[in-house]
Amino acid sequence: MELIQSSLDGASVPAFWIGRNGRILRVNHAAAMILGYQEGDLARIAFPDIDLDHPPGTWDSFWDTLKARSITSFESRFRTRAGDTIPVEVRASHSTHRGQELGLLFVEDISRRKEAEEALRSSEGTLRAFFDANPDPSFLVDARGRILLANQAAMPLLRTDMPHPIGTSIFDAMPGKAAGVRDGFNEVLESRRSRIFAGDISGRFFSTVLSPLLNESGEVDRVAIFARDLTDQKRVEDAIRHANERLNLLTAITRHDLLNDITALGMLLALSGTGTAQGHEQELAGKLNALIRSLQRKMEISRDYDGLGMKTPCWEDVIGAVGSGVAAIDKGKLRVDLDLPALEIYADPLFERVVSNLVDNTIRHGEHATFIRFRALVEGDICTLIVEDDGAGIPSEKKELIFRPGYGRHTGLGLFLIREILGITGMSIREDGELGRGARFEIRIPRGGFRFREGSGDVRGDACV
Repeated sequence: MELIQSSLDGASVPAFWIGRNGRILRVNHAAAMILGYQEGDLARIAFPDIDLDHPPGTWDSFWDTLKARSITSFESRFRTRAGDTIPVEVRASHSTHRGQELGLLFVEDISRRKEAEEALRSSEGTLRAFFDANPDPSFLVDARGRILLANQAAMPLLRTDMPHPIGTSIFDAMPGKAAGVRDGFNEVLESRRSRIFAGDISGRFFSTVLSPLLNESGEVDRVAIFARDLTDQKRVEDAIRHANERLNLLTAITRHDLLNDITALGMLLALSGTGTAQGHEQELAGKLNALIRSLQRKMEISRDYDGLGMKTPCWEDVIGAVGSGVAAIDKGKLRVDLDLPALEIYADPLFERVVSNLVDNTIRHGEHATFIRFRALVEGDICTLIVEDDGAGIPSEKKELIFRPGYGRHTGLGLFLIREILGITGMSIREDGELGRGARFEIRIPRGGFRFREGSGDVRGDACV
């Protein structure tokens, strides 16, 4: 948890770690600021004491709902240290760390949005001005779902063949998302209350608020729709969850192996204290030394994944990462070729270690390899980073085994660590080379996980040497 917390400390979004009993375990600086507390003070407060809409008597029900849904969003009201009340939108996720249930809550102050909603109800002029000025995609629709207003930020979410959406049905204007929008819309009409739902729209992750506007009879005659792009925040959430899972796995693997060696060491030491070891002292000493070396290797392995998930993922320049990753490696006569566009990928900052481990793998196992090449292939909304050499290659029966921890002729986690680092941000890796013609590693980067810098040409040739 300490490792994960460090990735949130510098985040601008207020974040709270909550325990099963409702106690606040940790907060980042932004969370303390929004409530007017010192970070240490909040650790002595129960979350229901600051959340006015989830008082202590409702906490168990709230937690059960969060656990069942895993991730949920809702609006609420928080009480600050000064006694003021601020409206907030909360995005909460449930996880388990070493058997302890935890809630991670990201909070946003929506005071301005609430003021805008009130303004919408009181003035048509304010309504139109707000929609035009709002940087988030915003719609106003009537009770039948026909679009009355749509700001410029909303245009990318609509069908490309619909440049003038006014008067058309929002269910027709958002292909592929009509069902989810319609369900939320109907619920707002029936309950006359705001509703929040989250999901993918046009390759981005949005939290969408539907807010009813009532007429004099108390009926819903218009619905204001605000979509907040949470793609970057969701990436951080996913990366934290993946890093936590991988750290737990790596810790368990290392602990299991260490305990096995310690057990064997204890048995040998017990044997040395009996008369049965007489005449076999040299053999016994050899086994003891081997176990000591094994313990040393496993401690080195734990150092290999030191820092995994410590920092928030970010956009990494692939060309720069390759250059940095191979700079400290003694490549000998191995040539490093680049055939890359100006590509950036969303990755853990340890991505440089992925590069250095792949180059080191070629140096150690490529035998007669003379080069290693980095290139990219884009097919639809998937990008594949290809790392290939002209070495000995890998037999088909070992293509998956090489990614297991401890596999191979050298110490360390090697390719297993590579897969874990990439997996933090949803990337995957496989080996698809041909025995005798070289190794070929394919790193698949998911949709939304790569982009290209504008105004930069491709980089080709032996750019890193």
